[in-house]
Amino acid sequence: MGSRKGYQFSDNTNSLRGILATIVGVLGLGGFVALVVRACQLKGEGAMLLGLLGILIGILVFVGLNIGIASFQEEDTKKGFKILGIFLNSVLLIGIVGTFLLGLFASL
Repeated sequence: MGSRKGYQFSDNTNSLRGILATIVGVLGLGGFVALVVRACQLKGEGAMLLGLLGILIGILVFVGLNIGIASFQEEDTKKGFKILGIFLNSVLLIGIVGTFLLGLFASL
């Protein structure tokens, strides 16, 4: 059997910035999940270290969101990774800010 060739109706390629934003989003998701799991294991202890790591992950996600938004300036590229990167980073940013606000108001 011969190799199967699919149809490609355009010469558009994936945006490198979009791929980078998606990778940053996946790394941020993994870091956030690991942070939540570790916080549950420590049962509320280690707030200073975990808070610092949460802020660093938040900065990483914010940079990833900016990279994803900047990727829309590239023309003639596919939009899949761009949209996925912006979605992941924005949902994570909202989740991280929400977690910090929960922790802030829970201590009052």
